[in-house]
Amino acid sequence: MRRLFDDDGSWSFEGKRLQRELRSALEAVLADEDVRIEGDGKIDLRDFHFVAVSAVGEIVSRQSIRRALGETRSQRNIKGD
Repeated sequence: MRRLFDDDGSWSFEGKRLQRELRSALEAVLADEDVRIEGDGKIDLRDFHFVAVSAVGEIVSRQSIRRALGETRSQRNIKGD
C-alpha cells in the first residue's frame, strides 16, 4: 500500500497533490453562492468544518470496508453505491 507521507513524516509528492486538490474542491464549495444554505449570508465555518470532516470520515469508512471485503469497482456499480 502506498503512503502519502515519507518515513520521516514529510509530505510526499502525492500527499501534497492530494491536499491541494481537496483544498481547491472545498474552497470552490465555500465560494459557490448556491451553498449558502442559510439564505441570508455565509455559512458558519465551524459547521462547514464539521460537515467536511464528516464527509471525509464517511468516505474513508466506506472505502475501508470495501477494501476489507475485497469489493471491486464493478461490484459497487452493480449495487448502485
